[in-house]
Amino acid sequence: MVALTDQLRAHLDAKELPTDKWPITPIELDYGYVPEEHGIVADEDLWLELAEADTEPLTKDRLSAEFLHATTRRD
Repeated sequence: MVALTDQLRAHLDAKELPTDKWPITPIELDYGYVPEEHGIVADEDLWLELAEADTEPLTKDRLSAEFLHATTRRD
């Protein structure tokens, strides 16, 4: 599984798309982030939202991001 996740990250990194290893914080949102008002944003969800915003459905890039997210979830 480690080899697969490494390949997915390498693909996304090559396309300059975020992965679960990128340091993304809620401050990068389009609005002022206030934890008391907006709640805690899980990093695992934020990077995927950014990747989805930059890719088209059913493309290799989008599927790579979604598969990486599915294989690394901590539920």
